[in-house]
This record gives sequence, structure tokens and C-alpha cells, in this order.
Amino acid sequence: MLKSYLLQTHLFYLSFENTLCDDYITEKFWLALQAGMVPVVRGPSPQSYHRVAPPNSFIHVEEFAGPKALAAHLLALSRNRTAYEEYHAWRSSHKLQYPRPMCNLCHRLHYGDRPKPLRLSKLWSVEDLCHEPRDLGEKS
Repeated sequence: MLKSYLLQTHLFYLSFENTLCDDYITEKFWLALQAGMVPVVRGPSPQSYHRVAPPNSFIHVEEFAGPKALAAHLLALSRNRTAYEEYHAWRSSHKLQYPRPMCNLCHRLHYGDRPKPLRLSKLWSVEDLCHEPRDLGEKS
């Protein structure tokens, strides 16, 4: 019921991550796509989203000069149905499948190789992979 209400009343969903780190994309993004809205994303780089998202399925805040430019773009899309529908064209050629992490974990534990333990800090460093917000002010 909530999903159909949102679809009838909202074109966009603000999918803002609370941590700005490469490849950190949470369910906020996927739920917006699943609900039929266009996610307006803030989190990892646009390239991180392009690696996993259907083509032309989201709007990234860093691709605009600032909040005013983003708002102008969203307003323009809300008034131009043809341009807005381009963000949904992927639905005819792609299928959205929400990841099931617990099922994947069980499958890997049961059937997967047993890798050697590795410290997470060797693979993932906050200093190297996370960044401060780059989209809060107008760019000069």
C-alpha cells in the first residue's frame, strides 16, 4: 500500500548515504528503484553507481553545480514526462534483483573455498576510500 502511494505521489527518492565511501551503496538505492522512483543519490562516486546500477537509472548530486542546479533539473524532469521516462527505459532491458546477503553467505560457507583469514583493514581503509561531502555548496 505504501509503495503504490509513493508511486502515485513521488517521482524521486532521495537516497543519501550516511557514509561517503567508494562502493558503499545501501538498500536505500535499491528500494527506490524497486518502488519505481528515480533515486537521487549521494554517497560514493558516480562511477561506483555506474558499476552496479542499470543504465541511466539514477541522478547523482555530484553531477550538478550545487543544490539549486539539482533542484532545477528535478523540476524540469517533473514537467517533462518524456525526459523523466528516460530514467525508466532500463526497465525494458534489465531485471532488478535485490541481493540476498544471508543466502549468499550460506551458499559460500557451504560450497565455497575456504580462504585464509585476512584483516579487513588491509582491504578497506576509511582514509583511502571515503571522502568529505563535495556537493553542499555552489561551485565556483
